[in-house]
Amino acid sequence: MPRKVRDSNLETRTARSKLKARAKPYYRLIEPGLHLGYRNLPSGPGTWIARRYKGEGAYTTENLRDPANNIVLADDFTDADGVRVLTFGQAQQQARRASPRSAVMTISDVLDRYIGRLDTDGRSPRDIADARTRIDAHIRPALGTITIGALTTERLRTWLADVAAAPSRLRSSTGKQKYGAVRDDRARQATANRIWAILRAALNAAFEDGKISSDTVWRRVKPFKNAGAARQRRLSVEEARRLVNACDPDFRLLVQAALQTGARYGELCRLTVADFNRDAGTIAVLKSKSGKPRHVIVTDEGRAFFGPPAVPVVRYYYVNATVARDGR
Repeated sequence: MPRKVRDSNLETRTARSKLKARAKPYYRLIEPGLHLGYRNLPSGPGTWIARRYKGEGAYTTENLRDPANNIVLADDFTDADGVRVLTFGQAQQQARRASPRSAVMTISDVLDRYIGRLDTDGRSPRDIADARTRIDAHIRPALGTITIGALTTERLRTWLADVAAAPSRLRSSTGKQKYGAVRDDRARQATANRIWAILRAALNAAFEDGKISSDTVWRRVKPFKNAGAARQRRLSVEEARRLVNACDPDFRLLVQAALQTGARYGELCRLTVADFNRDAGTIAVLKSKSGKPRHVIVTDEGRAFFGPPAVPVVRYYYVNATVARDGR
């Protein structure tokens, strides 16, 4: 954290009360090229101003603002709240965060850049559509117009809590609640964490690209703990047997392969005979959801199942299903 600058004329409300009221701010250099100014008004509390050197003897000045775009006040008459009323030290921190680039960039600008980045990174249309839906429903309405310079940790924490407390959304097609009538706190918090992950990724992307000067504000915001813990539900032997018996003969082999390995549908459909090592008793999953290959150890029953002709039949079912679906 940058060192806090001291100034006997600006550091306390008592010292500031002795300054002459004037339109020109009282400035203090807090880092090369950046001054923090205090404007002492004839009545009411003073305000904080950031002045930055942009070269060739020219400066830019701007009032520090809170997340609602209100001018930030000095703690001349009321105690600082860290948002609308700031101490000299807090004003220094905000002036450093509000760089010339980030001062005018809004959360909506950051989100637009992130969506474009997902497209160029080769993310699937489904992933992009899901991110866009969550952004438009939960992030833009509450935070979209806030500039990066006015963004605070407290504002993000309040927003995250509001998302977790919000009722279930309605489906546009049916008008019914998307997640059912009742959702427990864990489920709401898990949803809030997923939305927060999108916003955090967008902010981090802008920070990595040099569009934002500091990531301190959102790095302090933590997701809800234990919200994403998955409920463990395993089929009993009898339930697995009933499931297998209820399947069509060809699809039954695919279900049995899933029960033997725990692999996903797409992983099973990509298996070849060469992926099965009878001697080691393993199945090589070369392309997984995470993108990392892995080996699945199977039991003796699994070894017997994956011996010929099980794997060819599984792939035959997948190829036939693809042909039927695509009309080829």
